[in-house]
Amino acid sequence: MPDLEFITTLLADTPVLDVDLRYYQRLLAGDRSEALDLLEEHSRDQPETNLYDALMLPALNYAVRDRLDDRLEHDDERTVLDATRELLPEAAVLVEPRRASSAATPARPTAPLRVLGCAVDGEPDALALAMLAQLLDPTQCVIEGVSGARLASEVIERAKQGDYRVVCIAYLPPSPGSRALRLVKRLHPALPDVKILVGAWAPEEFGDEDLKAFEAAGADHAARRLVDTADTLAQIAHDVAVRSTPAGAA
Repeated sequence: MPDLEFITTLLADTPVLDVDLRYYQRLLAGDRSEALDLLEEHSRDQPETNLYDALMLPALNYAVRDRLDDRLEHDDERTVLDATRELLPEAAVLVEPRRASSAATPARPTAPLRVLGCAVDGEPDALALAMLAQLLDPTQCVIEGVSGARLASEVIERAKQGDYRVVCIAYLPPSPGSRALRLVKRLHPALPDVKILVGAWAPEEFGDEDLKAFEAAGADHAARRLVDTADTLAQIAHDVAVRSTPAGAA
């Protein structure tokens, strides 16, 4: 019975559940200690797989899904969001080795690349952007957030005033991508020299939306995995650093 799936997720305590659902279950139950254990276990047993894409983001996707389906009360969603925020510092420690090993660039920028992060649908997207920031070397790239609830004209003005080189638009399926697409269509002609990235970060089961629509509208890159967006930003930061390095400088 579909209406009872949420209760099953909350109450079930069997190894049949995939690890991302077990993690979501622990957040719903308010068991942050066991949720952290799952993050540490994943980081230890599957170091090649990013724990944000594997566990933390799917939990937010599931919360978004259950809210849209009216299967999640506001207080329960709040529990998931608060727990995710509190676990971010712990997660940062676990992903630090990957960030160090993937940091590109022998050319060091005089200042980090400034990225305007736009959370289209609110707090879940903002938390996803915080995870993205933790995958990046802060000496090369920093993300400064803005709510997507603002008018597109306000986002454009903020991007111009802040002299941002990149705008990263984040939304978490199954939230519809229509608002993100409209924002891309407004940003592209208004900011022709600014790179536009779209993060439609979600597990494969939510990946039924064609990301090519964003690129057709003017986005430079659209991705379903957080790590792909992070790698793209690292490459942009590297390219900017190389161009800004004086000839003959180290």
